[in-house]
Amino acid sequence: MLFQIDDFDLPAWAHDELQAQCAERSVAVNELVKYLVCAHIKSLSSRAGTEFTVPHEMEARMVSEGFMVVRRSADGVVLTPSEPMSFEDALAEFQSNGLTEDDIVRAVNG
Repeated sequence: MLFQIDDFDLPAWAHDELQAQCAERSVAVNELVKYLVCAHIKSLSSRAGTEFTVPHEMEARMVSEGFMVVRRSADGVVLTPSEPMSFEDALAEFQSNGLTEDDIVRAVNG
């Protein structure tokens, strides 16, 4: 049985890569996405050291800046970058969003 999934947004780099991979493989976008989901959904796990928790009110802004939601809880929203990011870049991103050093330590340890 097949199921329709809602449309979703991708960061520009992922969109470009998706288009390139589809052209290279001579497949439609829906075919490649279906393959990727089916091939990897059961192996989904945390990317060690790349997840952090932010307050719920920061979610929309962080997602608009290229972060992806991993999960939500009463404590906040766990995010991960859509592209690999160095510690320095992550620290700068936290600071640009107004987090103090204490906030950053709590987010990374959360």
